[in-house]
Amino acid sequence: MNRASQEYQFRQGDEVYSTDGEKIGKLTGVEGAYLVIEKGWLFPTEYHVPVSAVQSYGDDGSIYLTVTKEQALSSGWDTIDAGGYDTTMSGASSDDVWADEPSRTATDSDHLIVPVHEEELTATTRERSAGEVRVSKHVVEEDRTLDVPVMEEHVSITRRVVDRDATTGEDVFREETIDVPLRTEDVSLEKRTRVSEEIEIDKKQVQRTERVTGTVRKEVVDVDDSTVVSEGSDWESNERTS
Repeated sequence: MNRASQEYQFRQGDEVYSTDGEKIGKLTGVEGAYLVIEKGWLFPTEYHVPVSAVQSYGDDGSIYLTVTKEQALSSGWDTIDAGGYDTTMSGASSDDVWADEPSRTATDSDHLIVPVHEEELTATTRERSAGEVRVSKHVVEEDRTLDVPVMEEHVSITRRVVDRDATTGEDVFREETIDVPLRTEDVSLEKRTRVSEEIEIDKKQVQRTERVTGTVRKEVVDVDDSTVVSEGSDWESNERTS
């Protein structure tokens, strides 16, 4: 790669402008000391602009030339013989791999290695909050009924007919009142607090499978062998000639 292009760190797809601010086109590659500008509505074919014609290179990837648009069109830069392009420019992003590459013509001495790229999907997980479970206690009142056995004393009167003489000294014919005390039990209620239940709260991790779908790209190689003549065909042709 040319030293100047390394210094500027050109990238595929950079916009090229003339000194009068006119857009020239997009950079498709670097060939030696030349910038290859794409064929478009302005250029009828690819233009090869010398790196020495670059005035400045902006941080946004804009390339500014030292010539006007008219000078660029009449410079004869469309007649430079193109060889292999250096499309692996310093600073190129990974998306440049998928950009359209210029055509290359192989000669007998060429050994071409064409990289074929393909994307694959990888999945990662990250932890996030899924909400919360709230466990609350509140107080309610309810009526309960208890059957309590209670003791109480009752008076039982029994009359019995007898026939006997009164005893000497027996107090007879005297009015009196006899009080018989009776006992009973009253029921009183008391409350005591006790633990009737325990609630255990645990968290556990469960694993589930979630299906995700994404779109990937890959490069497919198409080989046009319509112009290739096999060795067998040449041999048959030579046989007929001889």
